[in-house]
Amino acid sequence: MAGTASVGTFNIMEDKKIFNLKIVTPTNNKNVIVEWLDAKTNQGNFFVGPKHSDLIAVLKDRSQVSYKIKGKTEPNFLDIYNGFIKISAGNALIITDH
Repeated sequence: MAGTASVGTFNIMEDKKIFNLKIVTPTNNKNVIVEWLDAKTNQGNFFVGPKHSDLIAVLKDRSQVSYKIKGKTEPNFLDIYNGFIKISAGNALIITDH
């Protein structure tokens, strides 16, 4: 039984290292599980992890958001022309026109 509890604890801890990122564009909706994301706003850069506090911000025009998908070694990049980011309850939402 001790082994079972350890496995259960490991799974819970593992879940705290990831969060959902939804990217909405005029032509596509994409949901990915990520370890982190880095976004540029007019107030500065925001490095977002699974336990980031709630946030709504306008993304910097002509910038890039980088994010690391769970299980991948290299980050992905999303070009931003106009858009915003919302972080809430362990989820991230990016809405952009590109």
